[in-house]
Amino acid sequence: MSTLSINLGMLETKGIQAAGVIGSDYQKQIEAQTPLGRIGQPQDIAPAPVKPKEIEMDTQYYDDIIGGGKAGKTLAPALVAGRRKTALVERSLNMIGGSCPNIACIPSKTMVASAEVANTVRNSAAYGIKTTPPTVDMSAVIQRKRSVVQSLRPINLNNLHTALGDDLIIGTARFVAPKTIEVATDEGTTRLLTAERLFITVV
Repeated sequence: MSTLSINLGMLETKGIQAAGVIGSDYQKQIEAQTPLGRIGQPQDIAPAPVKPKEIEMDTQYYDDIIGGGKAGKTLAPALVAGRRKTALVERSLNMIGGSCPNIACIPSKTMVASAEVANTVRNSAAYGIKTTPPTVDMSAVIQRKRSVVQSLRPINLNNLHTALGDDLIIGTARFVAPKTIEVATDEGTTRLLTAERLFITVV
């Protein structure tokens, strides 16, 4: 009889015993590696998920607009004119009207206008006008820019407030559920708004 046959015979006659030893050792190893006891004990079972709190709706609208920029300030009055109850959320009063009148187009153009005046004066001799070279007062240029911006902001705010009234909300909005936004207002309160349609205007 070959060595292979003898080994197989030993495995056949002692198979159950060998399996029992292996199974017992394996179970002991598992128990030793499990800090809370044997597998299957209650403490090993994951807790049931906590049911989320139901959201109570503050106000329901046909349309909610996030952003009081060029698109938002144009869209809101148009929706209201169509008899759709609309809310508009803008993060800052200083950004009513969007980037163009507050930090982009208008401020840049006011400074460009000052530069063009300085250039015209500097080259006035070409037009038959003699004068001393101009001196640029940058602090005055910047102050003029700010004055122009500040004169436009109340106009945009008044237009939105006329259309929306108290539905013009100053605060930060975030989505918390389908068609639902949570607004942390600048007054320190929190509002939940839901609407059939939501518009995100970013300019």
